[in-house]
Amino acid sequence: MVHIGVAYVSCWIEADSIKQAEQIAMQEIGDLKWNIIEKDDAYELEPAGYTPDSDGFELYQKALIDKIVLRFHTYPA
Repeated sequence: MVHIGVAYVSCWIEADSIKQAEQIAMQEIGDLKWNIIEKDDAYELEPAGYTPDSDGFELYQKALIDKIVLRFHTYPA
């Protein structure tokens, strides 16, 4: 069993508003049995915000198709 000490989640969500995207993210993360301690920030991304060589471009593209992409970053206890 792996013991995780700290984690954060980067989310790419296609939604009608930031508020709706936050609600979707919290629901999806909670459904995966993660405890949300705090929200860092949320902001809207424009298509011009990513270039093919930028970090996150593939995840942004995937979110346009799948509507939600969660990337978990975990660190050991």
